This record gives sequence, C-alpha cells and structure tokens, in this order.
Amino acid sequence: MDLVILSKKLLTTNNKRLTASDFGWITDYFHEMMKIHKHLTFLSLGLEATGEYCHVRRMPIGWFTDTGVDC
Repeated sequence: MDLVILSKKLLTTNNKRLTASDFGWITDYFHEMMKIHKHLTFLSLGLEATGEYCHVRRMPIGWFTDTGVDC
C-alpha cells in the first residue's frame, strides 16, 4: 500500500479505537516506515484491552517478519 494512503488512514482514525482488524494496514505502515528509516529494527502496537498485538521486526539479513494476531 502507498505510504501517503497509509499516513492518511492513520491520521483520519480520529478518536476511533484501533482493533485487531486494523493490524493489516498498521503493519503495512510499519513496513514502509522501516524501509525509509533504516535504523529502525522493531515497531509494535499492543491493545491493552484485549492483549492483541502486532509487530514488524527487521531481521539481521535485512528482510522483515510480522508477528501477532491478524498480522
């Protein structure tokens, strides 16, 4: 997904609470941020109410891995 679209989606969530159903586009956003910012090795989001989480990790060989519910 395009970074501009992802950024716009993130900014237009307003006061809506994020849910696990948002993890797909959130991990897409994390991927794009990590492509741009090479110093980032780990980005995550956890939902306190449910314990659900997603994260993206940069592996030592350079590729990314997703982990969590619906990632």
